[in-house]
Amino acid sequence: MSKRDWFLFISTFIVAVLCGMWLYFTTFVPTYVANPTVQEIAEQVAPEWTVSVRVYGGCAMAGVCPAYELTSRGAYRYQPEPDAALETGSLPPQLTTEYNELVTSEALAAQTALVTGKSCRSFADGLDYTVLLTTSAESYELDTCRTALSYESGTVALVRETLSYLDNPGTYQPPATQSTGRRGLGGYIERKLDETFDYDDN
Repeated sequence: MSKRDWFLFISTFIVAVLCGMWLYFTTFVPTYVANPTVQEIAEQVAPEWTVSVRVYGGCAMAGVCPAYELTSRGAYRYQPEPDAALETGSLPPQLTTEYNELVTSEALAAQTALVTGKSCRSFADGLDYTVLLTTSAESYELDTCRTALSYESGTVALVRETLSYLDNPGTYQPPATQSTGRRGLGGYIERKLDETFDYDDN
């Protein structure tokens, strides 16, 4: 084959590839995505909601602020410290049910209202919580320092209980049967501080 033949062959091949890509993205993909069966399968596969939680405040001094992400199926990804490896697993059904109730709570939207002049615990080396809840229809950002999310709310209590489980899934017990020892986030941070610093108990 001459150089001219090779040039025509390669040019034709490139044009054919470009035309195929154009038809794929402008015709096939929109039709495929709009297919009711595909949409139904996507809805079944995608989680109904996701919750992301980040703890901040006094725990940052020792580098032990945890964070986690949870889906409607109860699957979680947990990072006990900013530099720690992610841990994965599933929450107990009881906790997952409580999150389902939280997502449908009428008080949820009110807790997203921005507030000013709040006495945030993180200002005095305490802990604050950021909760990002995403559904197929809405996204809610709640924060104990910046929004109307109360420290005594059921949302914060659920976050603390979840951290109690994630801290040590093997020994976790529901609140009704828990012992009086230091558990959950407070116990976790206390242990991490003990490991980091030497305290004089005298």
